[in-house]
Amino acid sequence: MKKLSKSLNPILQSNYGFWPLVFVCITLGIVLGKVFAVAIPSFLFLILAFVCYYYAATLPSFCYWLLLFFTATMLGANYQTIPLEIKKEYSLYVEEIKIDANLIYKAVVLSEFGRFRLSSDIPLYPGEILKVRTNAREVNPAKNPGEFCYATYLKNQGISGTMTLNSDWQIIARKKSLKSRFWELLYKIREKGKERLLDLEQGELYSALLLGTPLDEEIAEIAREAGTSHFLVVSGLHVGYMAILATKIPFLGPYFTIILLFFYACLVGSTPSVWRAVFSYLLAKRYASRMIDRLALTLTILLVLNPKWLFSPSFQYSALATLGIALLEPWDFWAPLKVSLGAFMMVLPYSLWQNKRMNFLSLVGNLFLGPLVGIMMGLSLVYLVCPLSYLGVALDFLGSLFMLTNNYLSRFSFFVSGFNWLQAVIFWALWLYLWHEERILPNKRLFLKRVVVVILVLLVFLFSYYTMESVRPVELYFLQILDGDASILRLPYGDSIMIDTGSKTDTYSGAKNILNPALLYLGIKNVDTVYLSHRHQDHTGGLDEMLYCDKIKVGYEIWPLRDSLFKKYNIQLAEDERYPFGVQVRIIDMGKEYGDPNDNSLVQLVEVLGWRVLFTGDREKEGLENLPTIPVDRVKVPHHGAPNSFVEDWVKGTKASLAVFMGGKSGRPHLDVVEGWQKYAGKVCVTKDEGAVRIRFYPKKIEIATWQNGRFKTKYVIKRELGGVREIRWLKKLKKLSFFF
Repeated sequence: MKKLSKSLNPILQSNYGFWPLVFVCITLGIVLGKVFAVAIPSFLFLILAFVCYYYAATLPSFCYWLLLFFTATMLGANYQTIPLEIKKEYSLYVEEIKIDANLIYKAVVLSEFGRFRLSSDIPLYPGEILKVRTNAREVNPAKNPGEFCYATYLKNQGISGTMTLNSDWQIIARKKSLKSRFWELLYKIREKGKERLLDLEQGELYSALLLGTPLDEEIAEIAREAGTSHFLVVSGLHVGYMAILATKIPFLGPYFTIILLFFYACLVGSTPSVWRAVFSYLLAKRYASRMIDRLALTLTILLVLNPKWLFSPSFQYSALATLGIALLEPWDFWAPLKVSLGAFMMVLPYSLWQNKRMNFLSLVGNLFLGPLVGIMMGLSLVYLVCPLSYLGVALDFLGSLFMLTNNYLSRFSFFVSGFNWLQAVIFWALWLYLWHEERILPNKRLFLKRVVVVILVLLVFLFSYYTMESVRPVELYFLQILDGDASILRLPYGDSIMIDTGSKTDTYSGAKNILNPALLYLGIKNVDTVYLSHRHQDHTGGLDEMLYCDKIKVGYEIWPLRDSLFKKYNIQLAEDERYPFGVQVRIIDMGKEYGDPNDNSLVQLVEVLGWRVLFTGDREKEGLENLPTIPVDRVKVPHHGAPNSFVEDWVKGTKASLAVFMGGKSGRPHLDVVEGWQKYAGKVCVTKDEGAVRIRFYPKKIEIATWQNGRFKTKYVIKRELGGVREIRWLKKLKKLSFFF
């Protein structure tokens, strides 16, 4: 043991700190085990551990880090998602319970076929064993760039699919264990507390603030825009306030605080950020002096207990915010500013990457709202015990002040298009280089040198960005938005043209959930023109909630409705128009003012570097027969592939080599229509099944890719056949545009 201790001493005294390096090894190992399903066989692991112990005095220190890394890969590999197996009847063990804003119970249940997310409108408690007849559903991955992928979210938690608890179920057993009774007690306390707090004017706010209950979506959206949503989701900040309040209670020692924090963590939902704060208070402070060491030790404990937390946004936000505070720990200035600045600077790149939203004023708002939230939590706790009327008046005033501040801050929020992980890494690297040198503020001369270096790096980055944009090809995206159409033609430097805006329902916004995230993901900063084919909701539903829109061009079918439908937009009749980078939009048919809206759809021909793409709206048999026969390269199939939209002579006359099917309800696209287009075009893409389609235009070829597993994968490459009159004409013109490519 003395030999081993002597060998490990250089590791424990590392300049980078022992626990930060442990955390890095654990994190990398879990990622490797999770992503690649790599697990070290037990006998190899034991052999490696024995070798490290026997040669402890002579082996270099990195061998021990390698051993720790391999250990972590085993942790990550053990949390692989079990493939979904469909059965009619399941026996389920209730593990975790969460309640959403609509009082729907979201339970994590365990079966012999894996873990599932079970939705129920009746109370469930951990420890119950249910026998249910229901359908297990596998969650489909996101089909569009920038769209939130619920399937990935569940997969990172080790959940295979979803279920709904219907009328055909029964409780096989309810374990009257201490655990089940404890969770049942927590549920009753949470409901009683929520019932009392709802007597207040801002009762929903206080319930979310203190008990972790879900908020109304409108209030949550305002908080996200203001950059203060972390106050409304119980996190480490709230645990810290509870610890401070507990220590102020006289005649009660530290053990009471420990019990209270554990109880509160279970009460509010046991999120990673909450447990990070609890462990930081209970354990890490006793074994590490520096804040960064305390943080690394705490995160290491959490990942060992539950490796899947590494992929939780709550864990990531909490770790980054606390790391920012730790980096500024030695700075000698006002503590609240230190906390707000450190957390803001570390979380900002991650927030921009995930949400594409920025609000610099939130830094000032957090300085004001932080102490206000502490006061609100203290008074609301007193109100739960003793609901005095004058105390309720004070809480209503503070709650109104909190909401008023959020409403004001939300006005200064703006979207940032195209921010990606590479820019986030560069931001963090420059931040650490500029400020963190041996955990003290650098001297003036060194500081100025670093400022010059940072400026030079930023200039190089901006130059490279604009250079890459200048050679970026024109891209055409066909999005999958419910049952509607939405196409984006992206030009270099963030400009774009859009044809239709997708669908919208009473309960789901296609623009908010799909269209706007796609615009932000693709780095689109301006939509020069939106072409609307016809008035139907599946083509115009996303218009009112679009982020960017300069003007709208329509055909005769929509023109009579311009005053009543689109008062806030610049409405123009569609006409032939040229755009930069060899893009031209030609109007083939304007439709009519009266008649069937489908057959009167605006029809456009988009030309990019000589490649032709035809957009047909929802034209059906009559409307297609009245169109001129135009040879094209690609066709957006009319009316989502409905049976009456296939006119064989017209399809044959297009001579298209690719057909794209968009949207479509049940039964669309029709199988016969798909087979018909395959017969004449040869290549077919269906967004309903394959996800969004991207076409990249080059002078001599185009690349067709579909959105699969979070990225575009090339499906077809079509090269231009030389020798034709049109091709030769365009090749001559391309010489003038060659500097873009």
